[in-house]
Amino acid sequence: GELRRGERGWLLDEFDSAAVAPKQLLEVLSERLQRLGDVERRALSALAVLGRPSGPRLLSAIAGVSTGEVRQALASAENTGLLRVVGEEGGRPRVVFRHPQIRDVLLDDLRQGGVLKVWHETAADVLEERATERDKGPALAETLAYHYEQAGLAEPALRWLMEASEHAIATFAFDDAIRLARRASK
Repeated sequence: GELRRGERGWLLDEFDSAAVAPKQLLEVLSERLQRLGDVERRALSALAVLGRPSGPRLLSAIAGVSTGEVRQALASAENTGLLRVVGEEGGRPRVVFRHPQIRDVLLDDLRQGGVLKVWHETAADVLEERATERDKGPALAETLAYHYEQAGLAEPALRWLMEASEHAIATFAFDDAIRLARRASK
């Protein structure tokens, strides 16, 4: 990760989860996650699918449980060392996993259960609803395209990739526009 100075001290940016973890570590994490309650697993699974710092309201909408239950689940997971708070948005904490392989284990569980695509589609639907409510479509376009791609829904993925490309061109981010257009053509 990368160290940077934050308001409350030094912060370590999220680790790259592309590095392969030893099989024993993944087994230990999997066993630890199996001991979580249903609400905690759903909240953490929603965070894993999103793949970015998130707050309780967004996780609640994706996980399909109440915001209060998600807050309790996040507090419990933070106390046990699974999560860390990286900031606040509107008075609500934004959390990430302490270790990237926690996310990998949760995603693998969803994949093995055959529901990972459904979770990605739910995340895309929730994000799209919020993007149109708050007029943040261009800012979330690439994220929406990613979730629709992962859900196997080509038509909305293409629509959002094109919007992300147009936004990149409008902001003079031509390298991003080219990358997004290539993704759209695939």
